[in-house]
Amino acid sequence: MSPHRSRLLIRSVPVTLVLALLLAVVWGGPAGAQDPTPTIAVTVVTATPAGTATPTRTPTITPSPTPTLTAFETQLALARAYLEGGDYARAVEIYSTLVARSQGDAAALAGLNEALAAQAGATATAAAPAPTPVTPIPEATPAPTFGDMFSSRLGSLAATALALLLVIGAVYGLLRVLRWLFVRLRDWWAMRLRPLFGQPPRHPSVAMGAFVDATGDPNYIETEIVAQTIEETLARWNAAVAPELRTPVHSRPLDRAGLSWLGTLWAQVTPPPRGYHVTGLLLGGPEGPHRLSVERLDLRSNCVDAAHSFESEGEPAEAFRAMAEAAAYWLRDPRGMEGAPETLEVAAGAPRVASEVVALLIPVRQQVTLESVEYPGAPQALDAAQARLATLPAGSSLRADLQASVDDLRAQVQPGRA
Repeated sequence: MSPHRSRLLIRSVPVTLVLALLLAVVWGGPAGAQDPTPTIAVTVVTATPAGTATPTRTPTITPSPTPTLTAFETQLALARAYLEGGDYARAVEIYSTLVARSQGDAAALAGLNEALAAQAGATATAAAPAPTPVTPIPEATPAPTFGDMFSSRLGSLAATALALLLVIGAVYGLLRVLRWLFVRLRDWWAMRLRPLFGQPPRHPSVAMGAFVDATGDPNYIETEIVAQTIEETLARWNAAVAPELRTPVHSRPLDRAGLSWLGTLWAQVTPPPRGYHVTGLLLGGPEGPHRLSVERLDLRSNCVDAAHSFESEGEPAEAFRAMAEAAAYWLRDPRGMEGAPETLEVAAGAPRVASEVVALLIPVRQQVTLESVEYPGAPQALDAAQARLATLPAGSSLRADLQASVDDLRAQVQPGRA
């Protein structure tokens, strides 16, 4: 081969390769984009003048460009996205366009059918009436009877009443305990602690109550005579004895009409007065015998702690006056007077002696108070009182109190002989 033909052959090789590549691109179309194949790059070695060495290049494989989706495939993917997203109308529109453009592509037809079915289902679901909510029917309960309502209300009231009673009982019990404690401390102070501070002890007081006439005689006025005689006798006793042996006397206030129950209830929880309440009953007719029943109520315990009946003959006014005087001394010492040997003569024996002793001591007490003692009259009166005391019951506090008063006056009238 001549050198001229060789050069022509070498120069025609690049032109042939370029034309082959162009034909491959135009002929391949979309299929070539989907299945890329590596292309072989051929290096053309051109002839050089004689005497010059020409380097020969080794052919290398170069990668094809990154495959991309066509416009048709992109529209299919977009229609699928609308379909799966629930926009069925838009999906139907795109699939219809693709079917018309591709003249019945299988993928486009399948997508159109699926989009139309989904759109029809959604339209039917939207057109269907909303389901009516089912309201559960409550079970029929029988109407409560009158007996059920009454028993329920009765049980509620009973529970409330029981709780209220428990509270009232607890409060009442606490007040009773405090009341009992106060009474004991007050008695201890009056009889034990006051002498330690140089003050005379305080004996319980006597409150005069009502004396009821049960004789049946409308002309009787002895009820007023009895109460007045008892008060006068106790007043003479206080004037004769030492200050620490005196018995306060007062009339108990009358209860207001209609509020006696309130006073009784209040007296159960409040500290009671330290004393006795005296009541009595007058029995017998105008001809006799006359009887006086006396009760002494201890206000601290609200209980009758002593009771006695006195009996006498004679004119009603004098008989009841004598019995009332005996009752006044009996109130000072019920147990000592009734325990004497002359128990049946309490009204006519020991009380009369006590009244005589008191009558002897009153003038002497007044002289000592006025600091004008009469001699020898005052010592003689004390001696006579001492002699009369021997006839009183030995174990009675009435005799002990009168003896203490005689000794007190004797010490003030004749110092050194006490």
